[in-house]
This record gives sequence, structure tokens and C-alpha cells, in this order.
Amino acid sequence: MPVALLGLSLHRGVDFELAAGGGSLTVGVGGMRAQAPEGTERTYAVAVPVMLGADQAWGVTNATGGSTVLEVSGEVSDGGSGFGIAKTGNGLLVLSGESGYGGVTTVAAGGGLRALGAHALGSADGATVVASNGWLEVGGGVLLAEPLTAGDAGALGAVRSTDGTNTLLGRLTQKASTRVRALAGSRLTLAGGVSGSYDLVLAPDAGGEVAVSNAPLSLSSRKLLATGEGTVGLGGSGHVFGTLEVGGGSVRMEAAGALPASSVLALGDALGFGGTVDLNGFDQTVAQLKRGISSPGARRVTASRPATLTVSGGTSTAYDGTLDGALGLAKAGTSTLTLSGTNVSYTGATVVGGGILLLSGSGGLQGSLDVRVEAGTLSVQTTTNGLPDAAVLRIADGAKVYVKADLVETVGSLYLAGRRARRGKWGASAATADFVDTSHFSGTGAILVLQGTESVLMVR
Repeated sequence: MPVALLGLSLHRGVDFELAAGGGSLTVGVGGMRAQAPEGTERTYAVAVPVMLGADQAWGVTNATGGSTVLEVSGEVSDGGSGFGIAKTGNGLLVLSGESGYGGVTTVAAGGGLRALGAHALGSADGATVVASNGWLEVGGGVLLAEPLTAGDAGALGAVRSTDGTNTLLGRLTQKASTRVRALAGSRLTLAGGVSGSYDLVLAPDAGGEVAVSNAPLSLSSRKLLATGEGTVGLGGSGHVFGTLEVGGGSVRMEAAGALPASSVLALGDALGFGGTVDLNGFDQTVAQLKRGISSPGARRVTASRPATLTVSGGTSTAYDGTLDGALGLAKAGTSTLTLSGTNVSYTGATVVGGGILLLSGSGGLQGSLDVRVEAGTLSVQTTTNGLPDAAVLRIADGAKVYVKADLVETVGSLYLAGRRARRGKWGASAATADFVDTSHFSGTGAILVLQGTESVLMVR
């Protein structure tokens, strides 16, 4: 039997449910209010279908010394009137019904709303707006088509996944810097795109994952920050942001070109001194690679499957972290990229196609056996060996290798303009080199070539 009320107030001292039984409930401008008695924790459930008779507030307020949860699993409709719900109070409202109301759902500051169904927030024609210091939760394997507006970078997260594998199909529009979080054991995918000239913080907990796919991130020149102890998956293409800043978290690439070619890849920040980026078999191009903070930290760029990171830009930077795995590194553009990390052990090719790749400190290339200088300069200024002894070094016409004074680098073989060179010492200075070539070398150090073109005939 249908029941019409101006409003509904729930505050009983025990958990209870308005069970579905063939009837329905129409609620007018008074909306709903739930607050447990002081010092108690209570869950109130509404399983009957609910008809909205007006735009209204559903207030859920925690008791002093306790919490209040209002669970509405019945269908919420509005008869085509386009009415909406404003969730208020610091308690939790849980919506899980197959609802079709067409108005806007708003979440006020200080409290949260949990959506546990694809249509829990009504028709996708009506958006959901989350105020600063409020939050929206999804869980249980939800595909949510609702457009969403939010803006809060607080530690709890403005949008969060509590459990299961969940996807936001609607667009997230930022009204301020926004934190998106996934709790342990859950995954949240942003598939509908994100827009707004604010930083976007992706912050999965340990064992959680936040992913980006399909529609692009449009953040203007702002930052995409990956933090927390979980994994950020970055897929899709056409993204626009200024910097990917990795602070304490781990980022796994899920598409080629997921990083904008004009972006900065910075590892380490005030949220976390280290971080990991795994190219995961997908080539990426950035304008800059750099450490994001001067404090020591475990900074790592790797490739679990073969992929190349191309650094192409006009601003010089330094990177002191790890480069390893099946990674390949290409230097393009006009800038200088300085590598000073002690674990530069990647096994892919090193290609200098513009600007300067400068090896300094006690690191150098440890695992890259294919070193090609096609344009620009490879500058070797390490304190120990900067190139692997078994490396094949190829230098094109117009490109150079600089070797600092008092340094003799050893390579397996050398090719100059495509022709294999003789074994012995090569360089730009007659004082240190057996073979002087100022077209392909500079500096007063030398390159010792172990295998060359000459042969030795032994007669006994």
C-alpha cells in the first residue's frame, strides 16, 4: 500500500528495517533524517521503494560517541519530475537500489555517500556533486555512469573505492584539487575522463589500484600526482597535464603514449621521496626526466617488458635514481640530461639523437650494450667506467662522444659513420689516443676499443 509522508525521521535505539512488502513510500519536502541515540552505533535500512515528492535533504548524523548508517536499497524514483537528493550530516548514506530519479545528487561537507549499484545515484541525466570535505564511495563491482563533480585533496579522498573492481564511466569535473583513492583489495578505474585546471591526486592504498583508461585527463598544465602505497595504472591517450609526479607510489603504463610528449616525469616529492614507473612494454615520450625532490629516495624507472623512454625537450634536468629492466633510453631535443644514479643497469639500447646525454658520478651505463650516438653528444664524465666493456658504440657523422680528461673508457667495438673502427685507443687528443678523430670525439680522454678490423697472422 502506498504511504505518503512529509518527511521521515529515524532515531530508534536498535537497528531496524522498513522491509519491502508490496508497498511504497512517498517522501515530501521534509526528506529523511537518521541519527542514532547518543553513544550508540546504529544502521537503519529502508528496503521499500521510495518516491520523491520534491527536492529534499536526506540527513545522516553520527551520534556522540557512535555512528549512524542509513541504507536505502529500495528503488528511488520521482515520477519524471527531476527531483534530487541532498545528502547532509557526517554519517554515511548507502544507496544500492536500481533507481531512476532524474535530479542532482549532492553530498555536503563532512559526510559520505556509498553507491553500491550502477543506478544507485539515479538517472545518468542527473549529475552528482560532492562538496569539499565530503566523499563518494563505490564498491561491489559498480559500473557508474553518473557524471561527477568533486574537489577535495584530503587524505580520505573525495572519490574512493572500498571493495571490488569499480569503474566510473561518467566524467569527473574538478572544482578544486581532487584525491581519488582505492582501499586495499579494490580497483577504481576512471574511464570517463577528468577535466579541470587543478592537480589530480591518484592515491591507492597498499594492495589497491587506481587506473585511468578510455577518455583522457584534461588538466591543462597542472600535475597528475601518484602517491600512496598501491599502484596507479595509466592507460588511454590524448591526456593533457604538465607533470606526472610520483611520490611514494608505483605507476604502471597501460598504453603507448599515455604520457603527454610535452610533460615532465618527476620522481619523488614531499608526499614520498621515492617512487616507481614501469613502462610495461609501452613506449613513452616526455619533455623532461628528473628527480622531483633533492631528499634521498628510492626512485626507479623500469620496464618489465621491453619499451623505450624518450626524453625530448629544451630544459636541462638531472636524474639520480635507478634505470633498470628491459628499458631503453633515447635522448632527443636540445637539452642536457644528466644521469648520476649508481644503478643505471637497463638492458635496452641507448640512443642519443639530440642535445647531450651526460653520464656523471659513480654510475654510468652498466647494462646497455647497444649505444648509438646519432646526433648531439654523449658526454662521459664518470669517476669509474661509464660504458660497459662489451658495448657496441656507434657514432654517426655530426655526432660526438666527449670523454673527460684522465678517463679511458673501454668498449667491445666501435663504428664510425657505419664503418667498423680499428682496435686501440680513440679520441680527440694525440696525447691519449692511438687514433685521433676530432670529427667524432672531443675532450682529452679516450675510448679503448677491444675488437677492431685488423687481423693478426701467426707464423710458426
